[in-house]
Amino acid sequence: MAELGRAFLAGIDVIADIRPNVAPLGREFNLTVHLGLLRAGMLTVIDKIDPPDPIVRYSTLGTRMPLHATAAGKAVLALLPDELDSLRDIDLVSYTPSTRTAFHELVADVSLAQQRRFGVEEEEFQVGFSCVGTAFAIGQDVYSVSLSGAQDSRALLARGERLSKGVSEVVAGYGALASVL
Repeated sequence: MAELGRAFLAGIDVIADIRPNVAPLGREFNLTVHLGLLRAGMLTVIDKIDPPDPIVRYSTLGTRMPLHATAAGKAVLALLPDELDSLRDIDLVSYTPSTRTAFHELVADVSLAQQRRFGVEEEEFQVGFSCVGTAFAIGQDVYSVSLSGAQDSRALLARGERLSKGVSEVVAGYGALASVL
């Protein structure tokens, strides 16, 4: 069984599987889609899909983003409570005046992400930008998918729900080897 599981995982192309479900959302909302991979306590951007008229300029492939100051990171923390606990005694870096640096505030955000099945970030990583993000695991790898763009508090929850639904549909196809927020 273990060999079959490893063979299945080796054949997965997460980027190719996720892109068709999230690229249309990026185009519809004129938002940048980021696919991240958790490595060493941060998210590394492994794919980026810009809409026709992109406004997000702060990320490129390989960019590393913090868990505590991004919607995708909060989604990862909601999926992995041990990662959240590892931040308890660390001084959280402030990227903007809105960054949550108090652990109890981060815990509250992560709790909301667990309830919603997606994280929300409003100007915590970059001034003027907001983001929604969700997370999933396939085998030992933990991924995030987010929609980032100009600050628009009114639309965040609807965008997050659509993103979460689209990603969940893809991840469900991976069966028992996968989990989603």
